[in-house]
Amino acid sequence: MESFTKSPIFIVGVIMIGCTFNVITFELILNQYKKSGSLVTVAQFLFMSAQGLLQNLDIGKTESGSLKSVTLKKRSTPLYFHLILVSLFFTQSLINNIAFNYDISLPLHSIFRSGSLITNMLVGVIIFGQRYPRGKVISVISITVGIILATYSSSLDTGKVFNQEIDYSKWSFGIFILSIAQIMAGLLGNLQQYGYKHYGKDYKENMFYCHVLSLPFFLFVSGDISSALEQFNSKPILWVYLLLNMATQYVCVSGVYRSTLILGTLTTTLVITVRKFISIIISLVYFDNTFTALHWVASALVFGGGIAFSLSGEEPKKEQTKQKSQ
Repeated sequence: MESFTKSPIFIVGVIMIGCTFNVITFELILNQYKKSGSLVTVAQFLFMSAQGLLQNLDIGKTESGSLKSVTLKKRSTPLYFHLILVSLFFTQSLINNIAFNYDISLPLHSIFRSGSLITNMLVGVIIFGQRYPRGKVISVISITVGIILATYSSSLDTGKVFNQEIDYSKWSFGIFILSIAQIMAGLLGNLQQYGYKHYGKDYKENMFYCHVLSLPFFLFVSGDISSALEQFNSKPILWVYLLLNMATQYVCVSGVYRSTLILGTLTTTLVITVRKFISIIISLVYFDNTFTALHWVASALVFGGGIAFSLSGEEPKKEQTKQKSQ
């Protein structure tokens, strides 16, 4: 049974099912109250922290079997490094969720977030001195063009987002903060790779500390959370959607962490890219979001580029050189 849970089929299935249904439940919430991002994020982080705590406890027992001590397991990664990752992880997660407050549709959101490959490469080149194969560079250019087309096409849209008219001053700010989030995601991805290389690949530890150390930061958005709670209490169905969202978030995130550890970063990127495309199709069919011919061209460029990126070679050249010399 344990070998099956580590098989590619199982891991890919977990990501596809968990992440896709997570997006569906999130859009169900947003259609009822689009400013739910902060509440959804803190609920997800609380659930992931509680689950992670159980997996990171070291329970000592006496010879007779009675409880002796309960402590956290020894960390493989220094606390200061976890805090660096947490600051990036929390901020970009929160920004990605509150972007919906600014009339960003879910399909555009999914396309735009695929730009993390662009920022990941740029940060790798500028800060970490990495060199990428030509195929990856071409793939990233394709993704960049696709995101520009999708953004331009959405700027011409006169429809509604989450059952409300689009305010383009708000929409422009939403695009701006999404851009900031993708830069953070690129830096986070490179730092995570650095951490895996130097401190080991304990994904359960990384999941736990990334979520639990983020919790105090939610004090900065307590007003948004309070407003969302009032809406949820007036519409009980939202609590059902939130519980489903929390459960599927755990399945999704644990699947991604496990995939990165067992299948590698490139395969994980490929799986996530395909999953995002499936989520867009569901969003268009079920939630009747506006999607023009230009959006379809943009999607082909973005997701085609994402798949090509994953299939065009292995790690950056500098990383390969280092590994050979060790």
